[in-house]
This record gives sequence, C-alpha cells and structure tokens, in this order.
Amino acid sequence: MELELPAEQFLSLWSHPNSEWVVVDVREAEELEMGKIPGAISMPLTVLFRQYVKLPTTRPLALVCLSGRRSAEAVQFLCERGYQATNLAGGMLAWEGPVEV
Repeated sequence: MELELPAEQFLSLWSHPNSEWVVVDVREAEELEMGKIPGAISMPLTVLFRQYVKLPTTRPLALVCLSGRRSAEAVQFLCERGYQATNLAGGMLAWEGPVEV
C-alpha cells in the first residue's frame, strides 16, 4: 500500500460504490468546523496515539489533516503497528471532493 495518495486519486478510490476505505481525520475539533470528508472518523492526532486500537484493522485507512503533515505522522505510527494506512497528500487543502459540516 502506498504511504501517500494524491487527493484526486484517493477521491476516485473513496467514491467507488464498493470502497472499503475508512477516513480518519486527525484535525482538532475546531478545525472540523471548516468541514470534513463525509463519514470520516474524527480522532485528533493526540487522541489517536492513545486510542488507535479502536480503529478497524481489516479495512484500509486514509488519514487526513489540514495539510498532510500530521496525518503523515499518524500513517507512520499506524503502519508500525500493522495497520493498512495511507496519507491523503495535501490534506483538506488539496481535497476537492464533498465535505460535510
């Protein structure tokens, strides 16, 4: 699995009717006010480090933050623990898909 996917490529994978991707948004609560990817699990990075075991282990995870820096850190952390995880390159700044508030 790629450790990072361009936003447009991920949008194609995520929007497929049979997609198994789980989106995990590692931004803080106040950052979510700008909108999030529909269906994304909100788990701020500081929480993820303590509660990552709550994430599914049988489905691929796409991590996202504002710019891609924090989510890249989360991907490295999760991959070291055996998760299938990839970073949404450029984060929400690069996302051109739907958002929910």
